[in-house]
Amino acid sequence: MKAVWMIFVVSVALAATAGCTNPDDLEYLDTSAPNDTAQTEVSGDVADEVDAEEEVFIVPDFCDLKEECGPGYVCDKENRKCQAAFDGVNGVFADHLVLGMSADFGGPAKDAGMAMRLGMEAYFTHVNNAGGVNGRTIELRSINDNNNANTALQNVKNLIHTGNDREVFALIGNQGAPMVALTAPYANAHHTVFFGPFAGGSETRKNDRYIFNFRASTETETFTIVDYLTNNMEPMPVPPPNVILFAQAASAGALDELGQAGLVGVARGLQPHGIIRENVPVVSYGAGTTNVDAALQQFFTWFASTDRTHFPDGSSMSLVVLVAEGAPAAEFITKVADEMERLRTGGASTYGLDAEAAGRVAMSMPIIAAASSVGDSMKSILKGRDPAKYCTQVLLSQVVPWFGSGMTGVTNYRNQLDEYQANTPPEYVSLEGYMTARMFVEALRDAGRDLSDEVLVEALEAQKEVDLGVDVTYSFSPQNHNATDWVWGTFLDNTCTVQEYPR
Repeated sequence: MKAVWMIFVVSVALAATAGCTNPDDLEYLDTSAPNDTAQTEVSGDVADEVDAEEEVFIVPDFCDLKEECGPGYVCDKENRKCQAAFDGVNGVFADHLVLGMSADFGGPAKDAGMAMRLGMEAYFTHVNNAGGVNGRTIELRSINDNNNANTALQNVKNLIHTGNDREVFALIGNQGAPMVALTAPYANAHHTVFFGPFAGGSETRKNDRYIFNFRASTETETFTIVDYLTNNMEPMPVPPPNVILFAQAASAGALDELGQAGLVGVARGLQPHGIIRENVPVVSYGAGTTNVDAALQQFFTWFASTDRTHFPDGSSMSLVVLVAEGAPAAEFITKVADEMERLRTGGASTYGLDAEAAGRVAMSMPIIAAASSVGDSMKSILKGRDPAKYCTQVLLSQVVPWFGSGMTGVTNYRNQLDEYQANTPPEYVSLEGYMTARMFVEALRDAGRDLSDEVLVEALEAQKEVDLGVDVTYSFSPQNHNATDWVWGTFLDNTCTVQEYPR
């Protein structure tokens, strides 16, 4: 039965009793009366009867709508129970609310961490200057984890557990697949919304109640790369047997969360061509390092082999899919280009190839396509070395549109970045941070003034076809906590400038 307001009107009749027990209240008649009889008269005031009515609101045991719970309460629709709205606890205060973020601000992936934070802060500042959301400004509390998963987990524990309540209302923009693989489940277990991580691994793609993704997954990115380049690339597609994955590993031979997601996507793209996941060639490097020499040795051994598809003259075209952080990706690209130049000019192979194998490699062309996990740091590193040599033939998948686009949402991003983060050039990761913040604020605004974890979840799940001004829309639902699967294609020209592929 639908719960309703229960209003009890309590009528209390108050009456004063006649008579008194205090001697001072006694009045005596004049004793000089003729009959000499002393008479005592007791006087007492009898109070008028007073009716007092008082309303007492009883919070119902069950609810389906917020309105059924009354002022200061919200309805937890998941459990159909009324609960007190956050007020001075869990990062929600009268005039502001606090969001938390753990990311790399001083380690090997600091460029991406700082860019993600910068983009979010640009939009939050814009919102705060306009009065905030439902009367509250937004504060972003960020902590450095140096790209270390255990440190990230401790950061999240500190943000969620401070004293008797949480320090933050929700977590947003946390960075890195290995870190998110630990922190997202922890936040979910403690009923704290974990929104828009800068990570594409599978750990956040299980439709857990409190985890919401803004970006497309790494699996979707690598699938899109392989599907397009092995089927639709002009003037000719890459032969499917000539696809190899360069990915990040947690330990020798064991891909980490990021690498595994990339492998699943590559395998999906190759499956229609009869290549199963176990047969996808993979070379890897250790997470947190830029030492890619072992991966290069394995790559050139594979690249020189005769097992792949070759043209009649013995040359071949191959696709290397990079699922890595920016610095090791740049190192891999640099050393591949250096070896190719060396072999094409008659030099000896650095990786032990004999003359025949070196000849095959020299005639061949490796196409390198990187997922967005490389951030903007890979491009910056290559540009600082030799753009014409290292950037040509490098393709990039992106989870947000080109930052130089004339789309309304991207133009607003550039304008607000210029206004609130002066002298900061636009780029992909800060644009992702900006758009992530925008999507979150849309739901926060719809959630209303009375907030709780469940109210925020319900507001997020109600976001349908949200237009952020980038020609595609974003949606959540109770069955889908991934806002989009859209991937944009770009490439680097010979000046290391990003160019957009036509759709």
